[in-house]
Amino acid sequence: LPVPPTPISPFLGNGAEEGELTYENVQGSRPGGTEETPSAPKEDTGSKPWLKGATLAVLTACIVLLAAAVGLGVRYWQVSGQLQRALQDHTAHSTALAQRIGLQEGSLAQKEDSLRQAVTELSSTREAHRKSQEATRKTQEQLREANRSLEALKQEKLEREAELQQALHDSQEATEKAQEQMQEMEEALKGANRSLEAVKREKDRMEANLHQAIFCLQTDCCPDGWTLFRWKCIWVSQEKKTWQKSREDCEKRSSQLLMPKEPWEQWEIWGALVRMQKNLQHPNGYWIGLHKIKEKKNSILFWVDGSHYEGSEQLMQNQYQNCIKVNQGQLEPGSCYTPRAYICERAASPTTL
Repeated sequence: LPVPPTPISPFLGNGAEEGELTYENVQGSRPGGTEETPSAPKEDTGSKPWLKGATLAVLTACIVLLAAAVGLGVRYWQVSGQLQRALQDHTAHSTALAQRIGLQEGSLAQKEDSLRQAVTELSSTREAHRKSQEATRKTQEQLREANRSLEALKQEKLEREAELQQALHDSQEATEKAQEQMQEMEEALKGANRSLEAVKREKDRMEANLHQAIFCLQTDCCPDGWTLFRWKCIWVSQEKKTWQKSREDCEKRSSQLLMPKEPWEQWEIWGALVRMQKNLQHPNGYWIGLHKIKEKKNSILFWVDGSHYEGSEQLMQNQYQNCIKVNQGQLEPGSCYTPRAYICERAASPTTL
């Protein structure tokens, strides 16, 4: 890098010891070949300290600028070298990559040729195999034609035996099917008879309930404090007791704990409770006549009349909640030792008056 020239101080002195140029120092020889003797420097004691400081500052600035220029030049040279090396590496990498791509393309072309050749050979092999199979079929057909006359009697004998066996088998199947159909018809007839009897019993029960309901609408069929609900009288306690105490109290009243065996009865009894008591005093539910009894290793739900519970199995999940309550129209398990309100039921009858 070129070194910047040292600036000439704007202040020119007469002293030779400071190395400054004066008009006389730069002036050439006068015409005529004679030189004048330089006059003696004049002493200027008032400006020397200030002039030295300015000169030193200018020299320092020049040195700093020179160092900065050298540093920038070195940095430029380093960055240029790095860029050139990166360009060379990139060029080499691109060349190697292009060579690898070319090699892979060549290998791929060879593999395609090999694959086409293999496909051609496979087609030829398939054609040869097909021709071989066709020749084999023709040979087998010729053999069958040759043996057909010899096996005619044997085949006829086998056919007659097969026909006889088939006839026996068909006869047995027909007999078994007829017996199965007869059994199915007997079962269907028994089922129809059972259904008819059940329908008759239900009809008789509904007629009796209807007559009793009509009669009870005309006369009161429930004792004082009891409410007629679906041809039965129900009584709702105001105090809370355990399940066993609730059962005993209902028995003392010539009744038993409520048994809503039909799913819709659970909703209806809760609706009746809401109608009877607009503000239910026992929102946690009421004891009913359903509880778990342990038989051998299993627990089974029983109604208080001894019949089995045939509803959902969700009531069996908690082994510590063995008594059932009705709450919000749903059956829920609960601890038998928790005091709750309870509901008693008894048959509606005019004899209870």
